[in-house]
Amino acid sequence: MNSGGCSKEQIRGWVANRFYYQINVPLKDAAVMSNCPDRETRRRWVLRILDHDGYGNQAGGIEAWARLGDAVGLSRDDLWSLHLVMPGVRFAVDAYVNFARRAPWQESVCSSLTEMFAPQIHKDRLATWPEHYKWIEPEGLAYFRSRVSLAQKTGHDCRHIRAARRRSRRGPGRLRASARTEPRCECRGRNRGCGRGLSEVLRAAAGCGRDGSRVARRERHRGDAAHARTRASCSCAHFQRA
Repeated sequence: MNSGGCSKEQIRGWVANRFYYQINVPLKDAAVMSNCPDRETRRRWVLRILDHDGYGNQAGGIEAWARLGDAVGLSRDDLWSLHLVMPGVRFAVDAYVNFARRAPWQESVCSSLTEMFAPQIHKDRLATWPEHYKWIEPEGLAYFRSRVSLAQKTGHDCRHIRAARRRSRRGPGRLRASARTEPRCECRGRNRGCGRGLSEVLRAAAGCGRDGSRVARRERHRGDAAHARTRASCSCAHFQRA
């Protein structure tokens, strides 16, 4: 994607599918808070919800992503109707939210440590997209600019909370495991795609990843019925960094 190898349709597909992740981030963070009895941790964590949903005169990250959709040529109806979101993406994101609801809050916090890598990812996009995708309106890249500093702050908060709570009754080993991986779908069924990380699922949905076009076609033909069977046969444990 950063090398300019994606078509307009693929970029739009990636933006539309990742939008489903964006609107579910506040739900995931609210789930973390609902399991957390520690007041100071909740005071830190609630800011993440406000960063995405917005507050006062701050539009928030979801609106910034919607403006990226505007910039790549997607209508608000295209985004908010979610009709462009593929079953595999829905499954991966829903599994992440369910992980946060069911896991001990310390493990859910540690699953967010991968945000430490986000600033460089956004910097790379800011450095390459204006050159390779000149058709994208520059103001639409504001999301990436805003997340550089915010991701640094939230990554620091995650590290602080993890350090303060690493001696919890759940044991440091489980926290280290959660820090290494974001929630991943571990399948009991036959769906070979469940073990992929969210970022790979999103790239495949847009046709931008390894074997992206083939995977994207397979996802399109899989349909909602197969998605329902997959959900019934899978349990939520840990997924790779998004």
